[in-house]
Amino acid sequence: MDKLPLLYASGEVVGTLHKEAARALKLREGIPVIAGAADQAALLLGAGVVESGRGSITVGTGGQMTIVTNRPRIDSGLRLNTFCHALPGRWYTMGAILNGGNTLRWWRDICGEPAYDKLLEQAAQVPAGSEGLIFLPYLEGERTPHMDPGATGAFIGLTARHTQAHLTRAVLEGVAYAFRDCLLVLQTLGPTPDHFLVGGGGAQGPLWRHILANVLGVSVQTILGAEHTALGAAMLAGVGTGLFYDIAQAVARAVKYGPIEPPDPEIQAVYQEQFVRFQALYRAIRPI
Repeated sequence: MDKLPLLYASGEVVGTLHKEAARALKLREGIPVIAGAADQAALLLGAGVVESGRGSITVGTGGQMTIVTNRPRIDSGLRLNTFCHALPGRWYTMGAILNGGNTLRWWRDICGEPAYDKLLEQAAQVPAGSEGLIFLPYLEGERTPHMDPGATGAFIGLTARHTQAHLTRAVLEGVAYAFRDCLLVLQTLGPTPDHFLVGGGGAQGPLWRHILANVLGVSVQTILGAEHTALGAAMLAGVGTGLFYDIAQAVARAVKYGPIEPPDPEIQAVYQEQFVRFQALYRAIRPI
């Protein structure tokens, strides 16, 4: 133990800024230094996902689907991650995918179209299910549920009727199917929410949120603003220095949400049929 630092709770004062660091950072000497949290735990604070049973989806470069619990839930198949939350008596279980917003960036670069908005506007004119076209989004391998660094991507079901807009929508849908894989694994450990808060750069456009709601069969609600991880760390600093009474007050003051977007049962049915094919395709293609 003499080789390891002391352990502190998130939000606890661990010391003050000393003279040399204050001079280098051009800050005032003696500012309190507060214990922070892991990146995902801080993000959950910045998104207001603190109560047991709440769920969040982050569409960044990759993606995370997280559910907060009041006890640790461990996946015996090691397809999920379980960590301590930044709050006492809270844990979170997380399914993670390696390919989220990076797939759309890759596709935008392939198309030579600098504006995401134009691509998404075209994709919004394509019907749900992309007329049978499916995209496996495993451009950089995959984590949940496959834990397979050798997994690769593919467009399946291409025909002469498919356009660039179809392929764009299929990319968005493929990532949503990967999130549904995460949801199914989370459901093996216990109940999952029917409402998820959604953040990250990929969640800012309405089309991807609409697809997520209908592929997952849950309502989604956007977390407004950006840099929620940094916001969560700042909230811990605020609690540690007495700016907030507790995290609940910090969430009430700092976190804002957009409108709730429910799924459409008819569109859900289309995606259910496509998702069955999506799951079969990984198993069929992997051996070759």
